[in-house]
Formats: sequence, C-alpha cells, structure tokens
Amino acid sequence: MILSFFVSQAFSQPYLEGEITGYQTLPFSLDNEATQSQQESWLRTRFFIGQNLAPAKNWRIKTRLEFSNAQIWGDYSTLGTSVDDNIFRIQRSDNSDIFYALPRDLSISYTSEKWGFNIGVQSFLWGLGILSHDGRNTSRFGTTQQGNTYARAGLFTVPSANNRGMMFFGAADIIIRDENAFLYEGDSAAQFITGVQQLQPDLKWGFISGLRYQIDREDELHPLSPTTSFAIPFDGYVQWDLKSGLQLAAESVYVYGITNRIYSEQTRGENSSIGYMGGVARIQHNSAMLQGTFNPLLEIGYASGDANSTDQKARTLSFHSDYNVGLLLYDEILPKVQARSMERLVDPDLSQTPPSGLRYGVSQGGVSNSFYTQLCTTWSTETLLIRAGWLHAYSAVPLSDAYQSGISGGYLKDHLGENAEQYALGNELDIRLQYSPIQNIRLILDAGTFFPGSALSFMEPSWMLMAQANVLVGGAQ
Repeated sequence: MILSFFVSQAFSQPYLEGEITGYQTLPFSLDNEATQSQQESWLRTRFFIGQNLAPAKNWRIKTRLEFSNAQIWGDYSTLGTSVDDNIFRIQRSDNSDIFYALPRDLSISYTSEKWGFNIGVQSFLWGLGILSHDGRNTSRFGTTQQGNTYARAGLFTVPSANNRGMMFFGAADIIIRDENAFLYEGDSAAQFITGVQQLQPDLKWGFISGLRYQIDREDELHPLSPTTSFAIPFDGYVQWDLKSGLQLAAESVYVYGITNRIYSEQTRGENSSIGYMGGVARIQHNSAMLQGTFNPLLEIGYASGDANSTDQKARTLSFHSDYNVGLLLYDEILPKVQARSMERLVDPDLSQTPPSGLRYGVSQGGVSNSFYTQLCTTWSTETLLIRAGWLHAYSAVPLSDAYQSGISGGYLKDHLGENAEQYALGNELDIRLQYSPIQNIRLILDAGTFFPGSALSFMEPSWMLMAQANVLVGGAQ
C-alpha cells in the first residue's frame, strides 16, 4: 500500500511545453549614417519539459528543463559581435543556441504547517517582476525569453490565517542566469537574500534585500579583467485589490554597491560606486462588459540613467528584460542602436586601443534610462483577448551616443554629434489578439508601430509583427 502510493504520486504531472515565435519588422536606421538593422524576418523556439513529484506528505520535487531557446530560421545579424560574441543574451548571429539546455527547476522542498525549506535549482519572481522575473508569466506585449535561475538553499515560514499571511524567508544562491550574470558564458556570481511578505486575498506586500558578489567573464578589452561587482539591492512592492474591482500596485528598487567595471581617465582603475534606482506604479480596474472582462490600465515607470558614464558612479538601472511594456522600443530599437554605437567605437581606424567594458553599454531588452507612461485597455473572455496599448517614453537623462561622445573627447553628444540635450524617445502603439481554441493552446498576434521622438530623430517610424503559438501537453505545472 505504501509503495503503491509512493509510485502513483512520484510519477504524476509530466508535461511538455513548446513555444514558436515569428517576427517580421521594417528595417530601421541605427546611426546618423543610415546604417540599417539587418534583421527583417526570423523564427524563434523555446521548449520546456518537466514533472512535479509528490513522493510523500509535505514533500515536493520539481523538475523542469528549458531547451532550444534559440533563433532557428531567418535573418541573422552580426551587429555588435566585434565588441563581444555574446553582445545580446538572446543570440542573434547564428542558431548555435538550438543545442542550448538549462535546468529551470531541479529542486526538493519540504513544507510543514509553520515552516519549510527548498534546495536545488529554482526560478524566482518577486513583486511585479522589474528586478527578479521567472520568465514564465505572459507579458503585456511581446514575449518572455529569459527568466532568473538560481541554485538555491532557502528557508521560509508558511503564511497562514493565524499569522495574517506573514512570511519570512532567507536564501543563499549561486546564480546560473539572471540579467547580470550567466554561468554558461563564464560569469560567476553568488548572493544571500532575506525578506518578508504579507500575502492576503486583497493585500500583498513585501520587502527584500541581500548581498551579491560577481566576477565577470574575461574581457580582453578591459585592463582589470575579470572585473568584479559587489551590490546591495533593496526592493519593495505592494498590491492592493479593492472590492470595487480597482487594483493598485507598485514596486520600487534601489541598488547600492561598488564595481571596477568602469575604467576611464577619471577612475584610473579605482573602484566606482553603484547607485541606481527605479520603480513602477499602476492602477487598473476590472469590470464585466459584453460577456467578458474589461480591464483599463495606467502605468508609469522610471529607471535611472547616467549623465556621466565615465565618472566614479554607475547610475543606470535596467528593468528585467522579461518585464515588457511594449514590442519595439526597449526590445529591438534601443539595444540595436546601442550595439551599433559600441561597434563603431572598436573600429581599428578610430583607435588601436578600444575603450573597455563596452558590452555593458548594450541593454538586453529591459526598460533603462527612461521615464514612461503606458495606457493599456484589455477585453477578454476565456478564449479570446483583445488588447491595445500606447507607450510614451522619455530618457531619464539626455540620450547620448557612446560613439559620438567618444570621438568628442568624452563630452556627451547625441546620435547626430550635437550636444546631448534631447529626452523624448517617442511613442509606440501596440495591439494584441490572443485566442485559445482549447485550454492548453494559446495563439498570439502582436502588432506595434514606433514613432521616434527628438532624441531618436535620425530614425524613421518603424513597425513589427509578432506571431506566437504556445502548446502545453501533459499535467499541470
């Protein structure tokens, strides 16, 4: 009897999830010489296979493997590869990531009535996801492609009615993949985190902090390679659901620390301080309409920028790349424009000794150096979703171009070689149609158009289409 119970529970809930995403975009200018982006059409895949096991009461084993998170067809781009072979976390230059495999869950946990622990590889979503994101939730527009993954040993208390939903936790992590480190590429990072949450049906809030130390992978352009960073993050969030259908939510971040990544005439090899901040605040309302749910949303966000990238303080915050607020500006346009600027800086005709640390100047798809407002309206049923969004974005400090600034002796210049004084990034209009013919199949079509502002005046308006099919076979995750 005991053996049969163990076997029936241990082999429950296997699943396979597949995701195929196609993109079509209009080429856009990357610099004042009208250099065009090289990608117009491409196809990406991502797959998960896993199983949740419950071998005994209070015990749970989770396994989940991510594989073939790769571009498999279409236009490849060598943009930025002269700076670093992996200038983009999601490889754009070839299909080598098709052989990629990464454990996302390989852990065992125990939970009693009052406390619990977990050990092994895990993913982690905190708050609204601007700093730590598991890459699993469906994004507002676009798609999630990464997700933080840690080898973790953690302890936690169990929220209950008796303690009003309070939960305390602590963990020690070795980072496998997050926005700042990737073990597969040679980065090495470890952290200790501790925090508190209150989880109630209508109110959720939490605060987390920790200590993090990272050794970066080798960089032949940096005199101090391998560079290091020590950071102390502070992150708090709140989510309040009112009975009227109104929901208020916010998350704020501040990160303090030191690093020797910045190497310039001003730092001369000395450590620089880290001090960047940001956050989001949103208000949304859910109501019944036309046999579905109507959900208007207004969100404002801020990520600090750095008006002097060569002094002894790093100030630029980037949100997690899976916290998507649009389809084009942060995921496609700004990363490619930045990569082109860095690429021009390593041109041997410009300098026999290129500047160091250039790969850190290319964002990976997250909101960075920005203040934005997004108005979004969604109508949905169990099978159909229609969403429209407007994004209005400014840079937090005047938008500058690393190449133009470099050839001007370090004085901040914009992409046209003029003094960096412009803030307006532009406006983006996005539409999503989503259809689920059956429970485990989701079909998504996104369309976006970007109209550049004065800070990106060298560009023309551009557009993108994204089509995705997501299929889940097997048990619940």
